[in-house]
Amino acid sequence: MKNITKYYFLIIGFFAGFILSLVGVTVEDFQHNIPMREALTSFHHYFAPILTGFVLSMVGYLYWKIKSYEVSDKKKLIENQIKVNTMISNSSDVIAIINNKGFITYQSSNVTFFFGWLPEELDQKNYLENVHSKDYERVKHALNNLFRDENKSCKLRLEYKCKNGLYKPIQLTAINLTHNKNIKGILCNYQDITEHLEHERASINNEYQFRALFENMIDIVTMLDNDKRIIDVNPAAIELLEYSKEELLDMTIDQLIFQGDKAKSDEYFNKLQNTGSYAMYEGRVITKSGKIKWLQVNSTKYIKDGKCIGSQDIGRDITQQKEVEIELEKTLKELEKINIDKDRLLSILAHDLKSPFNSILGFLNLLSNNIREYSIDEIEEYVNIINNSTQNTYNLLIDILTWVKANSGKIPYEPQILGCNDICEEVIENLNLAAKIKNIKIIPPELNEIILFADKNLLEAVLRNLISNAIKFTHEGGNVQISIKADDSNASITVSDNGVGMTDETIKKIFDISQTYTTKGTAEENGTGFGLLLCQEFIELNGGKIWIESELGKGSHINFTTSLFIDQEIVSRT
Repeated sequence: MKNITKYYFLIIGFFAGFILSLVGVTVEDFQHNIPMREALTSFHHYFAPILTGFVLSMVGYLYWKIKSYEVSDKKKLIENQIKVNTMISNSSDVIAIINNKGFITYQSSNVTFFFGWLPEELDQKNYLENVHSKDYERVKHALNNLFRDENKSCKLRLEYKCKNGLYKPIQLTAINLTHNKNIKGILCNYQDITEHLEHERASINNEYQFRALFENMIDIVTMLDNDKRIIDVNPAAIELLEYSKEELLDMTIDQLIFQGDKAKSDEYFNKLQNTGSYAMYEGRVITKSGKIKWLQVNSTKYIKDGKCIGSQDIGRDITQQKEVEIELEKTLKELEKINIDKDRLLSILAHDLKSPFNSILGFLNLLSNNIREYSIDEIEEYVNIINNSTQNTYNLLIDILTWVKANSGKIPYEPQILGCNDICEEVIENLNLAAKIKNIKIIPPELNEIILFADKNLLEAVLRNLISNAIKFTHEGGNVQISIKADDSNASITVSDNGVGMTDETIKKIFDISQTYTTKGTAEENGTGFGLLLCQEFIELNGGKIWIESELGKGSHINFTTSLFIDQEIVSRT
């Protein structure tokens, strides 16, 4: 049917031309009385009517073609209009057109769903009639400005009246299309932003709540970017760190971390970048005045607009807690030492004091039972044994009592200015007799002007004990030498001998409070095992330390330090 219609006008045109050609021949034949054959061979009489018919047929075909295009375009236009209307009706935005007088000339049908109005109820109404009074002047002013400039656009937030009398918040987007022949006004798109505003208000409330917590927390809060730069701090952090907010915002967190904790800080920050959070850790920071503060910190990633921009750190000042813990740890160590000392003392009382008394009592018993039978020489021998044993036991008892007093803090510490050479000379003079018995030479320190600040009695006791030990473990004809050197902060005194020396294991035993260690000297001299322990206690009371350098068979060097007196100031070794 479509093909027949397509060629309908063309067939009619050809047929009309043929009829006209026949009519033309007959007329000519009657008018001029020309034979039919001559007439058919004449162009003027035959071809002209056919050409006329052909032209008519083409005109008919073109007319059909034009009509076909008009029908097709109209059909497509209707289809497109249906699509546009469907999209507008189902859109989340309402579309409207306002003419230059402010009247609504078009309103999309979905206005009923959003605001309850039928489109025809708003048609030719002034747009401002449904604008809330508080927004009226602002919207009017904006639309008036919009009409002055073609293609100009604007965005406004306002409240629009619904049919039930309530107002809804909308965002109006308007553009001036008065030059467009299809629009001829302002094209308006307005969107219901009720939910958006609720989320916005909730977000603002959350921000207010966060800022309130942030500003009033007693814990310090810092926010860092990914380069550890400080981007925000709360007042508690400002108070603790003693910097102004402006100063802190110009710093990195590494500038506040205590040097000894920087490696741990880097480790935790890297862990945060990889895992998003980490458990609490303890670290130290340095305040502007140089104070060291202990903090217990918990950190998480700082997420903004879906991106990690750094970390949020909450720190609690635990300085007092740490000081208590350190003091408690120190006390526990002292209690442990006291407990060991107690066990040591009981062991000494049970063995080291008991054994000499058994020996003394045994010899006294022999003398008591046989005094009339023994010769004077035998009695003298037993009395000498009893005397030596009693003397050694007495010395041990004195050392024990002195050590107990030192550990209990009952030995007074009374430092004074002392000439180093003077104190050494006094001690050497008292020990020269013991050295001469073994033909040992005591070499005093070279003359110097070193001035000490120490307790004289304690320092003399240390020197006397160390030089006595050196004599005890040096072979006959050997040497004991005292040397002194000083630097800017302390004096170091060394007692050296060329005696028997000792192993590293022996050195460890000497300073082990849990056991009594004693050996006989080169002339079978006895010891109590407390000498070097007492020296250690007295040296530490004077603010120094003691250490031994020795090699078996080559002698020993026993070193200790003490405080210097320099320019009226005491410089103590720490």
